[in-house]
Amino acid sequence: MSEYSPNIPLSHLEVPKKSATAIPLDSEQELLTEEALYASKLERRMQRRIKLLRIATGRTAIAACLTITSALGLYNENVHENEAREAAVEVSLQTISKGEGPSATYFDDGFNILDGTYLGEALGPAMQQIDDGTIEAINSGDAPSNPDEVAHKIEDNIRNQKLTSVSFFGYSLGGRKALKTAAKLAEESDTPIKTIVLASTPNDLNSLQPEARSQYEALASLVAPIPGSEHSDAIKFLLTLGMHKDAFAPGDTLASSISHFNAPNFIDSWNDSMQIIQNHERPGISTLESQINLAKSNARDDIEKIAHAKSGYMPTLVYLKLKGDQTVNNEKSSDDICSYANEFGMPCIVQEVDVQGGGQHGVYGTPESVAAYTQALSQGGAGEAIDISVNNQQYAYAVKNWRMHNPNDDYLSFKKTAPSEPFPNEIEAKKDDESTVAQK
Repeated sequence: MSEYSPNIPLSHLEVPKKSATAIPLDSEQELLTEEALYASKLERRMQRRIKLLRIATGRTAIAACLTITSALGLYNENVHENEAREAAVEVSLQTISKGEGPSATYFDDGFNILDGTYLGEALGPAMQQIDDGTIEAINSGDAPSNPDEVAHKIEDNIRNQKLTSVSFFGYSLGGRKALKTAAKLAEESDTPIKTIVLASTPNDLNSLQPEARSQYEALASLVAPIPGSEHSDAIKFLLTLGMHKDAFAPGDTLASSISHFNAPNFIDSWNDSMQIIQNHERPGISTLESQINLAKSNARDDIEKIAHAKSGYMPTLVYLKLKGDQTVNNEKSSDDICSYANEFGMPCIVQEVDVQGGGQHGVYGTPESVAAYTQALSQGGAGEAIDISVNNQQYAYAVKNWRMHNPNDDYLSFKKTAPSEPFPNEIEAKKDDESTVAQK
């Protein structure tokens, strides 16, 4: 539980973790023998060969698929059809659950494998601990989402639902997309952005774990040279099926994968992958190249735009770092992102997410994961610090708006009528109430 004076501006506040007792290691365990070092070198060499084998195998499969489809004259036709269809796809917002307050949180998943629906369903209740508004999911079928288009859709939603504030929740690279959407909204809308939650979000490629970065770049290089790969059903199918490999052919070598091949699981994975492609029901892994391009830049410019929002309101940034994340280096990423926030006076709160049994990047829907994220945003986690930060920002925002509308009044007159939830329309309503009472 964090303690500090509410009068001190929040900058980079990291919620402390409970202390742990160090377990001493035997001296024999601390020293690596020459044999162990040699074995370690062999293991690293083998891993590199495995990676090359996977790339070569993937290229062979794709080449075979392209040869067949090209021979049938289908590849280019399929690419052109999908390109036209994806260009016409409109972003949609799906209401996951109605909230009590006049606000909404917009969920965006990462890696373009799933849309925001699954994330909102799993972690929406956890988010409602710090913002009791409606949970909305950002969806764009199997086409890449455009942050500008998403922002305009959210503006329509704000007007239709008469919202007084909004928040964002982005997972992994979905957090970077959420920042870009929030930056566009901040430039165009008067509606305050209350909270932005980033869960295991890489600031840039350097924020990825080395092995994860090399694998993603290798996969991107695999499909990049193929004309129209992002729009090909054949490529999307093969890559989506490949993401299911551990379900039907676990193993790090071709021999072990073949020996562990599971025919029923392969059929299930095949059917699931085919359904995803045919129904265009969620983004395809083939947009990985677009995701990697997004990660080549950092989050600083977006945070600067959000900090200088048209509304004049300063959001609270929350970074949830998954303990043991093998994909994102959350220590580096949270430090970098919070340093940008500090630069522009934006509060930044960091909270660790400790999943029982060990957490895995991209897995947030299991009971253990849901419980861990719920705890992270509860009053026993970062919830209290978030509440204090939001209240401070709302109060500062109320003072600013009061002075704008009442340049001749002093601060004491503001304190007499300051609302507990001081957003502009509520301030005006409070002023009207005060005037009515005075006339009576």
